Amino acid sequence: MTGPPVVEEDEYIPPRRPPVPEIWPWLLLLLLLVVGGLLAAYFLTRDDDNKKSSASAVTVPAVVGLKQNEAVQRARPASDLSGEQVSGWDRFCSGPRRGD
Repeated sequence: MTGPPVVEEDEYIPPRRPPVPEIWPWLLLLLLLVVGGLLAAYFLTRDDDNKKSSASAVTVPAVVGLKQNEAVQRARPASDLSGEQVSGWDRFCSGPRRGD
């Protein structure tokens, strides 16, 4: 005699969920970018009263509306040209002046 048939049941294992994307590294990166941007904005917009640029120390004589001879006489002491004749193009061009 054989006994009742044996029924084998497989245990049900639910499928694994896909892993949740890690959001913490992205949030940390965003935080660092925001803090870096705020620090950059702070340091770039500070008013540095103790640092004077060379441009602020230059005094330019008021020669607008004067005749050329008068303007040249007023501007000459403030210039470093020592009386030599230099055209406007030579003065403002980035290369060396003629004769240098």
